[in-house]
Amino acid sequence: MPLLDMKAVILSGPNDFKPGWIEKPEITDDEILIQMKSTAICGTDMRILTGKKTKGVRYPSVIGHEICGVICETGKNVHTWAVGDHVAVANVIPCHTCHSCLSGRENACLQRKAIGYEFNGGFAEYVRIPAIAIGNLVKLPEDISFGEGALIEPLACCIRG
Repeated sequence: MPLLDMKAVILSGPNDFKPGWIEKPEITDDEILIQMKSTAICGTDMRILTGKKTKGVRYPSVIGHEICGVICETGKNVHTWAVGDHVAVANVIPCHTCHSCLSGRENACLQRKAIGYEFNGGFAEYVRIPAIAIGNLVKLPEDISFGEGALIEPLACCIRG
């Protein structure tokens, strides 16, 4: 039986979410583990919680994609990031090969994945950053609060929108 050693808000279906215990993520040699410090709640999270957004949503899962934390573990092949780095995460993971990506519009990628939908998100103590998303980390100066860091993604949406 797996060791349920991490607290998280578990989404089991529309309007069915509650705190509970899940397995702490293990990372591969090419991944990063972040200890969560702050996660914002946005309109997309509300649509997921109420069942109005279903594309890419898995049950059970941990949502939350406006996230900020501290790197607490790196895989042995990860050399651009260090334990202790404060980071925010751009949640959308583009394919980098479609027309939208190649024309600089990764936000319009039709094959995109997302942390907080396809990959477990920030309403947990730890978040695994898969190898395909390591380029989505933004290193933050330590004088930026974790709350401010979690708001970088929605601020970027406002600026780019």
